[in-house]
Amino acid sequence: MLEGALSWQMIQHHWQNTIQKTCNGRQEFCARTRDYLRENMETVRKTAERFDTIDPFWHQVHLFYIQLEGIEVGWRSGIRRSRREYPSSSSAPSSFKSIETNNHEPKPLDQMLR
Repeated sequence: MLEGALSWQMIQHHWQNTIQKTCNGRQEFCARTRDYLRENMETVRKTAERFDTIDPFWHQVHLFYIQLEGIEVGWRSGIRRSRREYPSSSSAPSSFKSIETNNHEPKPLDQMLR
């Protein structure tokens, strides 16, 4: 999850530069490709889950899908986080300004919001 949250912007740029541009004007082709890839992924994932405990290869494939799910969750979280509005230091309440300049251990959130 952390991997996707920290690299969400690079993931987004990669998608825009490859998939999104490739699919402009080719929606039918991309829909067929997406369906094929989704079906293939589900088949491989189910096989990996079935043989995870008895075959080292499928165990690694299973771990790959677990990691990929975490990356997706982190990526979605990073995008949501980037869309939030945060106060700038010039318009921030004084309590936020003290947080920005304080070099000490951060206070618990409930104390910062008082």
